[in-house]
Amino acid sequence: MTEDPFGTRALRDAVLAAWSASPARFREDANAEEDHAHGYYRDRVVVELAQNAADAAVRAGTRGALLLSLTTGPEGTGTLLAANTGAPLDAAGVASLSSLRASAKRAGGTVGRFGVGFAAVRSVADEVSVRSHDGAVHFSRATVAAELEARGGGLAAEARSRAGVLPALRLPYPGPGPLAEGVHPADGPGPHRPGLAGWDTVVVLGLRDAAAVRQVRTQLDEVGDALLLALPGLGRVEVQVDGTTVLSLDEVRTRWVVATRSGELPPSLLADRPVEERDRTGWEVTWAVRRPSVGDAPTPAVVHAPTPTDEPCTVPALLVATFPLDPSRRHVAPGPVTDRLVAEAGAVWADLLVACREAGPEEAPHPLDLLPPGLAAGPLDTALREAVLGATRSTPLLDPVDAGPALLARDALVLDGPVGEDQAALAALGVWVPQLVGLTGPRRRAALALGAAPTRLADLADSLPAGSADQLLSLYEALAGVEASALEELATLPVRLADGRVVRGARGALLAEEGLADLAGLVDALTRWGARVVDPRAAHPLLERLGATRADAEALARHAVLRDQVLAGPPEPGDLAPEQSPAGVLLALLDHLSASAPRPEPWWGEVLLPAQDGELLPARGLVLPGSPAADWFDPEVLPLLDDHVAEHSREGLLLAGVRAGIAVERLDARVVADALTDLDDPDDDAALVTDALDGWGAYLEHLEDVLEGDDLTDRGDLVVVADLDAVREEAWGEVMTALTRGEARRAVVEPWGRGPDGRAVPSYTAWWLRHRGGLGPRRPMALPGVEGGATRLLAPVPTAWADLDEELLRALGAVRDLAELEPDGWTEVLEALPALGTPVELTLAVAVWRGLAALAVRHPEAELDPARLPALLADGTAGIVETPQVTVATPLWSAHPAARPALVVPAEATGLARVLDVDRAEERADGTVTSRGTVLDLDPALRAGLGGLVALPGTWVEHEDLRVDGEQLDGWVDAAGTVHAATSQGLAAALATLVGWEHRDRLLRLLADPRALPHVLLELAGDLAP
Repeated sequence: MTEDPFGTRALRDAVLAAWSASPARFREDANAEEDHAHGYYRDRVVVELAQNAADAAVRAGTRGALLLSLTTGPEGTGTLLAANTGAPLDAAGVASLSSLRASAKRAGGTVGRFGVGFAAVRSVADEVSVRSHDGAVHFSRATVAAELEARGGGLAAEARSRAGVLPALRLPYPGPGPLAEGVHPADGPGPHRPGLAGWDTVVVLGLRDAAAVRQVRTQLDEVGDALLLALPGLGRVEVQVDGTTVLSLDEVRTRWVVATRSGELPPSLLADRPVEERDRTGWEVTWAVRRPSVGDAPTPAVVHAPTPTDEPCTVPALLVATFPLDPSRRHVAPGPVTDRLVAEAGAVWADLLVACREAGPEEAPHPLDLLPPGLAAGPLDTALREAVLGATRSTPLLDPVDAGPALLARDALVLDGPVGEDQAALAALGVWVPQLVGLTGPRRRAALALGAAPTRLADLADSLPAGSADQLLSLYEALAGVEASALEELATLPVRLADGRVVRGARGALLAEEGLADLAGLVDALTRWGARVVDPRAAHPLLERLGATRADAEALARHAVLRDQVLAGPPEPGDLAPEQSPAGVLLALLDHLSASAPRPEPWWGEVLLPAQDGELLPARGLVLPGSPAADWFDPEVLPLLDDHVAEHSREGLLLAGVRAGIAVERLDARVVADALTDLDDPDDDAALVTDALDGWGAYLEHLEDVLEGDDLTDRGDLVVVADLDAVREEAWGEVMTALTRGEARRAVVEPWGRGPDGRAVPSYTAWWLRHRGGLGPRRPMALPGVEGGATRLLAPVPTAWADLDEELLRALGAVRDLAELEPDGWTEVLEALPALGTPVELTLAVAVWRGLAALAVRHPEAELDPARLPALLADGTAGIVETPQVTVATPLWSAHPAARPALVVPAEATGLARVLDVDRAEERADGTVTSRGTVLDLDPALRAGLGGLVALPGTWVEHEDLRVDGEQLDGWVDAAGTVHAATSQGLAAALATLVGWEHRDRLLRLLADPRALPHVLLELAGDLAP
């Protein structure tokens, strides 16, 4: 081996001569190397070393191997060794390494093109050695500095002015240099073995400082599969740190799905490229995505050309392409070549999608997961995204649920809603809809963005053909889990019927149960009338969710087809057997149901049955022979049922509405509310019940008065007793006894809630018995045992009701005291007063006043218009006077002559004046004290004793002769609240007016004898606190 096999002396002499001739040339070279090392290639030393290794392997025609070994030393020092297999270093290579921009790599398939990538080593090292089989060279900033200093002159001065920043790579020196003295590659390529045997070229970098060591370590940490994909000339990469292998990569395609195309560019496309690039007409584009089995590490989001650039790429895949680069090798140069390669990238993308789809979900991502997210990140990224999306739209990549050939997105149907995510349901639907694809979440949205057509479940259901019973059963089973919100969309699902027809939609269809074998004839009759019975082979619970009726006996008895037949009136004469008539079918079903006691349908009572005289009448208008009802009801109103029909089960006939006793019906609050607002639904069967209730319209008018437009929707059912107008006169005793039991009692005693003013709303039954039955008096009754003045105004309980308990009597209008009366009761009671001018006992008058006062407090908005009232007259007696003459007065005001005739009530009940539309006593006189008196302190003992319990004034005015409006009185309280009195009784009355009339007697006792205070306090202890 010669001492300088690569002719480095000639290279150095030429460079030094040029520098000596032109120090400016020296500065240019120094600045250029500094720009490359610390600018364009500042963080690319590992990539550039890998690229050189890949190019060496390509030139040698082998798959290359690369070892990157970092050895750290004390105080932050370190060495990076890069050993590779492939073509060894030669003289042309050395000349390229030491040139500024002249690459020796002109062979097709190599990556390096500019000859400047090696300058990246200068970003971390000042001492660099390269050794191969035929020799070695090294580059040294220190050696260059020494040589330039030795030459002296302007060149030395120029070098000194740069503070050590010198172009070390321009001057190669023979030999490995001290750094790589012991590094000897083997004689030929081969597999890596411990040490350096088996490598063809070794590059050793003496890392400049700790910062350079960190920089290299960071770059080594970033080495991954992307490097092997970008540099296909490399088959294996190993990274060591301080002798420990931290990464070993090979067989990259087992971890990635890769699609590659290559070709030749027309020379015309290269016309604007640098001269040395125009001969490189070959192009290659690779897309790669990581396989799911190797994890979800992020893919480098930059374009590789083929090494990483600074061009962003938001497509979620790795792109490696021979894009032309600008001199910085960090950006793709725009132009015709780039445009062509973008187009080729679209074609390769299509290949990648097909490869992913064919590989399956275990080995490759779903093609729809590879659509670019978000917004483009630059002009090149925008072009790539458009090419990718265009290729995706034009590639059959969506697998239909029927396992047919892959579909283009524009040819696919995507089902909306939760069913679109149910694979079993989709598979069943796909039997009929081959364009249907099963996609969920983001993939579904991606398919729609690519042009797939969304379709509603309703549209699919409407387009499904009839199918066999077995096919439909499979479809129903697949759709069984559909959410309730999606059921409406299956409204037109095909349903096969037992008679062979196929109808659209399950609503109204019947699902026959096995237990109906003995009712087969009834099912035939219902089918003849238009009922849709599902073919048993296609029966499925889904149909019930879609509106089909479970066809047990009860469902058949409630079916709309049977209802229509019953309400249609008498059947046409013909050969139809009785058991095939609507009445025969319904009674047979009700016989079957008699043991379960279902809630009757209102229209069952309309089924026409023969009376004993042969006339067809509604069942609710007939009476069961031998029942109590036969004794209670007038046969002219409710005739007896034909004996032959009566042979049906008693329970079944009662379900049909035939009367055997008291008939209790239940009305929904909505029905009553609609009736009150004239919104009766003609199709609402509840009207069939109310039409049979005597006086229903008058009862509604009564409800309007009591309810005053109140909302009725939150009320419970109104329970009523029917047929009361048909009771025989002599049977009322037994009927009233029957009304005291069970649901009938509830229909009497339970009010239908309360009105806005708190009044109880009487039940229909109680209202009818009191106002239409003719059994009780018009005015309220006195409960048995009630005595006193009020009994003269209340009616006695009639004989027919004498045995009723208090709860029933109260429901029928009986009260214990006038204070319990409601406004309508008062109207009737006051009409029973004696004639005008008739004296009455004060007991009666006080009872009326107390009752009216209670009404005014309880119902301040009530209005009464009686013609006459009992009042306190001027002489202190009570008598009947015309209502406009009276005033409403408190006990204090009642002593004023101007207030009489007066109704005497507590202060809190003076609102009675508004209820009766009469004057208050204060409106008849001023109430001004016209006499003079002496102000005195109230007895301190009285105030001390009662002051904590009642509010007593501190003073009062004593009068010898108290005059109010000139009238002589015993006591008064003026408008200012001052107490005036001429007597103890007057003082007690005035004080009681302030603190409560119930304290008047106590105050009087204390004024007469202060020693009575303990007794008064004990009395107060027995009162409830106000």
